[in-house]
Amino acid sequence: MNKQEKYLREFLKKLPSFQAVFRAAEAGGIVRLEDDWQEPILDVGCGDGIFSEILLGKGKQIIGVDFDEIALKEAKKRKVYKKLIKCDAKNLPFSANFFASVLANSSLEHIENLEPVLKEIYRVLKKGGVFILSAPSEKRARYFILGETENKFFKHINCWSGKTWSSRLKKIGFGQVSYQYAGSLQTCLIGDFLLPFGLIGFFERKIFGRYLGWRRYFTPLSFLLLRGFKDKIRKENGAIIVVKAEK
Repeated sequence: MNKQEKYLREFLKKLPSFQAVFRAAEAGGIVRLEDDWQEPILDVGCGDGIFSEILLGKGKQIIGVDFDEIALKEAKKRKVYKKLIKCDAKNLPFSANFFASVLANSSLEHIENLEPVLKEIYRVLKKGGVFILSAPSEKRARYFILGETENKFFKHINCWSGKTWSSRLKKIGFGQVSYQYAGSLQTCLIGDFLLPFGLIGFFERKIFGRYLGWRRYFTPLSFLLLRGFKDKIRKENGAIIVVKAEK
């Protein structure tokens, strides 16, 4: 079983299958850039904490920030974070040079006027620290049958290329910036097929504020259908961009 399959199996226990496929692809892309997370770690836009629980695991010094109070309550139940804080990422309540690593998974694409957030991340990151983000790429709409409608539905505002991310991060002060693409055409075709089933999860969160636990009972079947999943990492083509910036 490859690493992405392991991620997929864990995500299928907790997320709609549509999301699980893409979270597994993101996680696979991130670990290729950063296998050794230095602590303390800041999780920007941590949401319900499922991604960090699976990617980073428990026992690390992780602080999560988000503006969604309901999501933070869910994140607290996972016992992944040393501390959870409700705040706007444009005004992080930490001193300069505090964190050794910063993660932002599928959160920055939703923020209008992103530059103040990136400046705050740079400020709280230690010299020599690493900032890793994942987000929809500039090519995401080309990979889905619904095209730009998919981006609008999920409120993807910042769908940037690796070159654009690199330029913006270096302008703020980051030194070396590298990136790679995940989310192959095959992965997106799987996503297109699973998207209608994802609507169940959409209404779950609207009604209950979280995903319910029934998915774990169907994980063996879901995983069997998706077994062999492996998202190919590439330099220039993919629906997901994963960026690493060093201070």
